[in-house]
Amino acid sequence: MVLYMSEVIAEHLSLFAALYSSEQIRLRPKHHLLVHFPTIVLKSGPLIGMSCMRYELKNSFFKRSAHVVCNFTNICRTLAYRHQQHALHSLLSNSHMRNIACVSRHTLLMATSLDFCDVLLSRFEVTPTDMIAVADKMSVATVQYNKDHFMMLCRDDFGDPVFGRILNFVSFSDDGRWLVAVEHVQTIVFLADFHAFEIAFVDPATVSVCDMHQFADHRPLYCHKLFSHNSGTRYMLRLPYHIF
Repeated sequence: MVLYMSEVIAEHLSLFAALYSSEQIRLRPKHHLLVHFPTIVLKSGPLIGMSCMRYELKNSFFKRSAHVVCNFTNICRTLAYRHQQHALHSLLSNSHMRNIACVSRHTLLMATSLDFCDVLLSRFEVTPTDMIAVADKMSVATVQYNKDHFMMLCRDDFGDPVFGRILNFVSFSDDGRWLVAVEHVQTIVFLADFHAFEIAFVDPATVSVCDMHQFADHRPLYCHKLFSHNSGTRYMLRLPYHIF
C-alpha cells in the first residue's frame, strides 16, 4: 500500500504540473511534503496512531478567547494567562473529568440469550429470565467505543499487556451504569518492526464483564490483519504510545 501511495502521489504531482503549466502555477510546499509521506509511514507505522485531533481541539479555546478579548497589544500573553486560569479551574472543579457513559441505541434481551450469560449469573445478581439492555456502541466523554474494539485489560507477570475484544455493552440496573463484556485474547509477541503486539484468539474463549475504570488504558484499539502465504492471517494491535 505504501508503494502504491508513492506512485499515486507522483502521478498526481505530474498531472498537476502538466495541467497548470500554461497558467504559471508552481507546486506549493505542501505538494513537496506529499513526496515524503510514504517514508514517514514506513518509519512511524500506521497513521492511525499519529492523530493530531486532540491538539487541534485545543485551538478552539484560543480562537474563542481571541474573538472575545479583542486585544491587539499583547494577545499572546493574554491567551496564555487565560489558558492557565481555565486549566486551573478545570483541575480544581474536576470539570475535565467526564465519565458519564452515553448509549444512543440499545435492545432488551433475556439473560439466557447472551453468550456470556454464565459470567453474569456468577458475578452479578442476575437471573436467567431477567431482561438486560445490550448495546453495540457507547461513548464516554469524547471517546467512542464500538463492538469488536480491543481494550488493554491489564499486564501479566512478565509485564506484557493483556488485551480483550469488546463483545457488548450491558446494563441491568436502573442507575444507568453500563458494563463492558470483553473476550480475552492471547498476546504472542511484540513486533518492533510494526510497533505492534501480535495476538491470537483462544478457544474456548474467556469472557469477563467489567467497568470502564477497571481497564489499564481507556483508549480503544483497532485490530489490523496481516495476510501471509506461510503463516496465514495474523492479528496485530498497535498501542498509541511507546512502552519503555
